[in-house]
Parts: sequence; structure tokens; C-alpha cells
Amino acid sequence: MKKTLNEGGFANLPEVGAEEEDTCIWEVMAAVQRGKMYSSGNPTNIANPIKDANVRIDLKTIDGRLTLFETTLCKKLSLDELVTQIELDPHGYLAAYNEKDIQLICCQADASTSWLVPSIVLARFVQSLKWSMEITFSWQFIRDRPKGKEVVKYELIVQDQDLPSSMEVMKVLNGTSNGFRIYNVYPRYFRVTGSGDVRFLEQVVQLVSGDLVLNHGNPEWWSFHDIDASDVSGCGELAGPMAIIVSEETPREFKEM
Repeated sequence: MKKTLNEGGFANLPEVGAEEEDTCIWEVMAAVQRGKMYSSGNPTNIANPIKDANVRIDLKTIDGRLTLFETTLCKKLSLDELVTQIELDPHGYLAAYNEKDIQLICCQADASTSWLVPSIVLARFVQSLKWSMEITFSWQFIRDRPKGKEVVKYELIVQDQDLPSSMEVMKVLNGTSNGFRIYNVYPRYFRVTGSGDVRFLEQVVQLVSGDLVLNHGNPEWWSFHDIDASDVSGCGELAGPMAIIVSEETPREFKEM
């Protein structure tokens, strides 16, 4: 369709009927209302920080799944509790978010559970690695709201090209090697929405790599060492799984439900 210009130099728009006009107005008003409901600083919203966090790494084959690493020992730090706030976000990824909604999660590198698998079970499982292998990394967060979605689980399957070889994993499980490296395990930055979903930050997908190590103590236990931990200040000596989370506010109605 050929466009014509009016006296002001702008393109003439096609005429809109009354019914279409009412629909457009309703959609605009709905969009504005949604923006008010979830926007930072809205007095009708209340903070909804992460209250608890834990991490789990599972190894899965055709025979089933074994949990290698699991910890419930994770610190939750707000920006107010951090001394070096600038170094936490050197690239300005968090500039668009309310500082009160941002937390640094720092987990211990050593698992809080022991590695106790009967030798006969482990021997069968090791053999199944010849046929298939999958590693999953799971974050679990607990918040106060919304009701029914207080627990948020975020599970990621490591891509095949980022996995160690099955032979490397077999050597660790057989006791002839201590550990292996996994690349691009999970995103450093992400957000938990007011409705209880987990999303990447829109402007960045920075993935964390780490070493998974089996410690031969009595009993044995696994460790996960974030190889890029030095890039994030604030966790101190804790070099286990760490992430920077935006936990979005929720409408006050969620608290009253």
C-alpha cells in the first residue's frame, strides 16, 4: 500500500473503527497495569529475597541416576552486606534492576553429603557409562512467596560438547583419577521472577565452568570448584557454586493470599 504524507510531513494512518480503537486502548491499559505491578520501586510490591539455596550435580546413564555433589551450605548476601559492590557487576549487567532485589549466592566447594555407594552398584553403573552419559546441574531456591511456588528448582543439562569423556568419568569412579572438568555448566547471572519462574538476564549469558573432584577420605565426598571464582568478589574463600540472582518483588496480594 502506498503511503501519503499529511501537512506535518507524517505518514497518514489508516482509519480505525470504534471497536478496534476500544480494543487497542484496553491492551495499552493492561500493559501499563502489568508494568506498574512488577516494576521496581512500586509501593504495592514487597521484596521477595532468596531465603535458602542448595545445589546438586547428578550423573545419569541408561541404568539410572547417581548424585555426585550436593550441598545445602550456601550463603545469601545482599548488596548492602558486600564491601566491594562495584566488582560484583563490573559490566553493568544489573543496572536495570533494583539493588534491593539482587543477591550473591556463595556455596561451599565441598559437598555436605558423603559419597556412599556400594561397590557392586558402582561397578554396574560404571559399565553403563559406555552406552550413555548425562550430567545435570540443579539450583533450588526457597522464597516466602508466591504461595504454592515457594520452592523454585532450576535444572540444566550440560551440553555434550562441554562434558568430559566417559573414560575420564570412569577413571574417577574406579579410583584411578581424582576429578574431571565440566564446561558451561550454568549461568552466573539469572533472575527469579515474581511468579516463580527462572530466566537468564536478557543482556548476558555468562556460563560457569568447574572441576568436579572426588576426595578419597573416610568417608569419601565430592567437591565442585568454580574455576572462574576469582572473577566474582564477595564470596571470600568460598569457591564452590556461586551465582548472582535477581529475585523479583511480588505484588502485595501474594502475601495476603
